[in-house]
Order: sequence, then C-alpha cells, then structure tokens
Amino acid sequence: MLKLPTISFLLICVITFGCNSQNVTPNRYKNINTVGLEQYKKNIDEIADSIRSRIKSKEDPYYESEYDSLTEIIIDTILFSPANDKLAFFVITKNSNDKLLEKGNKNEFHYNAHCFIGHLNKDGLIEDMSWIRGHSLFNFRNIKNISKRIREVFFNEMTERTNLNGGSTYKYNFDYVRFWNGPIWNVYYK
Repeated sequence: MLKLPTISFLLICVITFGCNSQNVTPNRYKNINTVGLEQYKKNIDEIADSIRSRIKSKEDPYYESEYDSLTEIIIDTILFSPANDKLAFFVITKNSNDKLLEKGNKNEFHYNAHCFIGHLNKDGLIEDMSWIRGHSLFNFRNIKNISKRIREVFFNEMTERTNLNGGSTYKYNFDYVRFWNGPIWNVYYK
C-alpha cells in the first residue's frame, strides 16, 4: 500500500506536470538559426531606428503620450527564419513613471514589450515589419520580468490562442521551425 508521502508526491507531480496548459515546443522542432554578428548588429540598428521613427510619428503601438524622445529602446530578442528571409523580434521600452496617466516618480521606471514580425531582403536588410497586435505587455517594474514574460507568451502560449471557430489562430509558437510558414504570416501579410 502506498504511504501518504508517496501519494502526496505523485499528486504534486500530476498537478505540476500533467496539468500544465503551456504548449512548449519540443527540442527537435525548435528553430535554431543564427546569423553573422555583422548582420545581427545591422538588424538591431535598423529595428531601433524604425522604432524611434514610429515613436516620433506616434504609429502603432507607440501612439500613447508616454512614448517620446526620452523613451529607451531595448531590442530583447531577434529570431531568424531558416531561409534568412523573415524575422521576429521583441522590443522593450523603458519610460519614467511620471509619464503614466496616474503620475509617478520621475526617477522610477516601467517597461512595456511588443513583438514584431517582418521580411528580410537578400542582403539581410529589413523590408517591412508588422506589430503583432493583442499580445503586448505593459507596466512591468523591471526588465528581467518583462523579458521573461514576453518569451513565455511567444514561445509557450501562442498555440493556445484561438479564433472564433475554436481553432488555433497562430498554430505554432514562435520558436517552432514551422512558425516561419505558419498562418500568422497570412494574418499580417495577405
């Protein structure tokens, strides 16, 4: 007969591992593609310049008044398709809390995060980029937590996002090799 500690341990394991709703991409399907350091740096500069331009012109998702020339832009992660013709990336912004609707201390900060996808030309330059709507994060107190959370959302939870018919909107997490030919590209680039 099983003892109480053994039953408790098994119950905890089932709850912890068996009921986990996140759909983590198995290692054998993960997109592991790297580019040269020169291209990576070039893309970081392109992304930062594009985000600054969006902030200046108040384009989505940077239309709120908290985004201005003092907004710090952090490129958190860049993913490249196996063919190096597409990319996905996370942008974190840092703003002073005195820019919030309920004014805070100007010496304290909050972080917001957004995800974008785009196409690369044959030279590795960004041709276009689209903001992934509805999956942004706001008002985190530190960069470590928002960076971790945006990765959780796009690497573990995107397969759970459903459409009106109950099907998966995106079908694949962003770190899945099939993501690069998945339905999200039809949503943003018809």
